[in-house]
Amino acid sequence: MFDKNEAVSIQITQNLVQDPNLTSDLAYIKSHFNFLPSSITLLEKKINTSFNDSINLMKNVENNISKIPNGNVGKAIQDKFQAVLKKNKGYETLKKISACIDGTKYETLENMEQNFSPSDVSLFNYAPVTSVDVERSFSRYKKVLADNRRTFTFENLKKTFVVQCNTNAFGMF
Repeated sequence: MFDKNEAVSIQITQNLVQDPNLTSDLAYIKSHFNFLPSSITLLEKKINTSFNDSINLMKNVENNISKIPNGNVGKAIQDKFQAVLKKNKGYETLKKISACIDGTKYETLENMEQNFSPSDVSLFNYAPVTSVDVERSFSRYKKVLADNRRTFTFENLKKTFVVQCNTNAFGMF
C-alpha cells in the first residue's frame, strides 16, 4: 500500500506493524492502561470539575500506574510517571492545597512554598490542574485507546501510526 522509500515514517511504521510482538503489546496496553482515556477526558473538562475532583483523579491515575506489573515496560512507565511528577514541584503544592480544602489533612499555610492566605486557598476550588499542552498530547492517546474503537481495523492503525510519526518527525502540534 505505502512505499517505504517515500518517507522514513512509513518505513518505521511498516517495521512496527511487522513486529511479531505487536499483538501482545497491544493486549498489554489495553489490559493495563484502559483507565487512561476516561481519566484524560475528565481532566480535560474544565467546567463543573472541582479542583479536588481533579487532584483525586490524578491520585487515582498514580495509584493505577503503581499497580502495573513491574516488568521492563511497567517499571519504565512507573519511573517516568514519578519523574514527571517530581519535576512538577507545583503538583505537591496543589495536593497540599487540596488536602486543606477537603479537610483531610490540615497543612499549615506557612509550610507551603508559596505564601497563600486562607482566602487564596479557597479560590483554588475550581482551578484547572492541567494545561493546554498536556490536553493536546493526551488527546492523541485517548483517541487510539478509546473503547468505542470496535471497527478500528489494522489498516487504520497503520495509517494512524504514519500520521503520528509524521507529526512527531516534523514537530507539528
